[in-house]
Amino acid sequence: MGLNTETVRTYMQAYAAGDHAGVDELLADDVVWTVHGHATFRGQAAYLEEMRRGEAAGLPLISADRYVEQDDLVCVTGAVRAPLPDGSWVDLVFSDVFAFDRGRISAVDAYVVPISSSAP
Repeated sequence: MGLNTETVRTYMQAYAAGDHAGVDELLADDVVWTVHGHATFRGQAAYLEEMRRGEAAGLPLISADRYVEQDDLVCVTGAVRAPLPDGSWVDLVFSDVFAFDRGRISAVDAYVVPISSSAP
């Protein structure tokens, strides 16, 4: 397993735990997070603010099942179960592509698809 894959594994664990400092230390200052079909967040502050906003109803349950690394890119696929403010949950599948610059995450292209939701 490559160093970038290890970094993404660490990122996934920190993100799922709500460890903002842990995520922040892995990001390049000028990181760009594009959630396709939703929004783009530029810079560490915007990235972490969106992370906090997404945690308003609680922490997501993240299950990453495949990591593929090539050069300075790591692709991860998996599933997320995220709490919603009304007490229900949404289930999603994702594919994230992480780009690296000098060992830090410089870009994340996120493709997220809801597959179901449940009542409170």
